[in-house]
Amino acid sequence: KKRELQANKSDNNDHIAPGALACYFTASLGNQTSGEDDFEGKRDGVFTHFLLAKLASLSPGARWGEVQKDVTGQVADYMEQTQTPKLSPSSFSELPVFGEKGDSPAPPKPEPPKRNIWDEFNEDNTEPSALELLMSPNKNLVKVKEKFVFEVKIGDSEGYLVLLDRDVDGKVYLLFPKSGNLEDAKVKANSTVRLPSNASSKYDADTAGNERVKAILFTSEATAQALLTAFPKEGAELRKMRRIQEAAVERKLFYTSTLSFGVEN
Repeated sequence: KKRELQANKSDNNDHIAPGALACYFTASLGNQTSGEDDFEGKRDGVFTHFLLAKLASLSPGARWGEVQKDVTGQVADYMEQTQTPKLSPSSFSELPVFGEKGDSPAPPKPEPPKRNIWDEFNEDNTEPSALELLMSPNKNLVKVKEKFVFEVKIGDSEGYLVLLDRDVDGKVYLLFPKSGNLEDAKVKANSTVRLPSNASSKYDADTAGNERVKAILFTSEATAQALLTAFPKEGAELRKMRRIQEAAVERKLFYTSTLSFGVEN
């Protein structure tokens, strides 16, 4: 029997221990399988391999958000987007790795380097009450040419909504706003965005494979504009996404929500 996505837990593990002092970093989303492989002659989990390597190279004061972004990107790349590690609770992203919540604050962060599209695709800040991406029908696996739609629920924060779709062809496309214009990305608080926006239209996939759709709600106009300006209209190849840089702007609060599903013949 195929497992269906739980509508409010598709990419969020904060329900495991709300308010806990422990940080949970799981190897994959709930509807994915965690892979293993041989690394230098030793059998290991893909997630474990990249996590241990990252932890061994951390600088003092490094935060969990940095670990999550880099490890998620490496694992997703290695596993061809079929495995996406998840950090929970998302409030830990700004906390130091080597310390506890009650410890003295870590040293100030250095000035961040320019971001790129790869960073946006792999960094997370999940808060279902602020942003939630849903798929209808609610499935882990759809047939080629089977119709589906997405709904994005916006919480109390208005902002700029961007959807990135890693299609079965291996490229990442800007699903919303289709025009690439900042004004079209603007969404109101406590609203629901249906995609496609035309009520008579639906999406389908014409090739078997795996898709990953990520919604990002930017509260900063400048940050949203930086992504939309940098994103190629023809889509971005995954392995080239690290080279597509955005403008250097101050990072402000943002929220993410992700869905992964398979397409079969």
